[in-house]
Amino acid sequence: MTNSNPISVQLHSLRDLGDLDTMLDAAADAGYKAVELLEDHLQDADATKAKLEARGLVASSAHVGMAALREKRPYVLAGAKLLGLHHVFLSAFAPEERGGGAAEWDARGRELADLARWLRSQGVRLGYHNHNWEFEKLEDGSLPIERIFDNSGDSLFLELDLAWIIRTGADPSMWMNKYSDRLLAVHVKDIAPAGENEDQGGWADVGAGTVDWPRYRREALEAGAQWLIVEHDKPKTPALSVANSLKYLNGLVSAA
Repeated sequence: MTNSNPISVQLHSLRDLGDLDTMLDAAADAGYKAVELLEDHLQDADATKAKLEARGLVASSAHVGMAALREKRPYVLAGAKLLGLHHVFLSAFAPEERGGGAAEWDARGRELADLARWLRSQGVRLGYHNHNWEFEKLEDGSLPIERIFDNSGDSLFLELDLAWIIRTGADPSMWMNKYSDRLLAVHVKDIAPAGENEDQGGWADVGAGTVDWPRYRREALEAGAQWLIVEHDKPKTPALSVANSLKYLNGLVSAA
């Protein structure tokens, strides 16, 4: 996209505020122009679209679960199209599907390939959003993230959550470069210094932690990311957290 500062916010960060109206009010009040929706927001896409438009917001993308992709593809597709979404992301496999060896991850990659091809044939791209477990070595030394994309053909895209990658000790720059042909978005969140913010899962507002976001913001855009999506998994003060993060990211643009 041509916007040099394509920032969105994942509404999971604001979930503790209550209903969609309250979350969107907080996002708009903080200064966001785009939000990343949750699966529930596709179920009544007409209402979601009206709520977005009333606040001058657009949806950058949406997170959906595997059950919906397997069993409710028509409503996922219809909601995405109504909301003008060019891509949706699998938020995570269910806990019981996060283990196993190479064969299991190969099979998951093939299933995602089938789903991605179908959605792409209808004009919507499917991407995968990572956590930490995809970067933990399997018995044969390979990584689940590699098994997924080695078996997904060219139809599956990617939303890299860089802070989760950093928590595993891996290099986010390498992974952005490796999958630059698939990278649609990057989750922008920060890691608190060791021993801090333990009541927030060890996360921090963007710019208040240890992640080198001036560097990774630049690298993400150079690698082709179309959206930089702010997220905090467990903020103590959600509205203030996302506002602080946006202020910091906007400051990086001003300083460039």
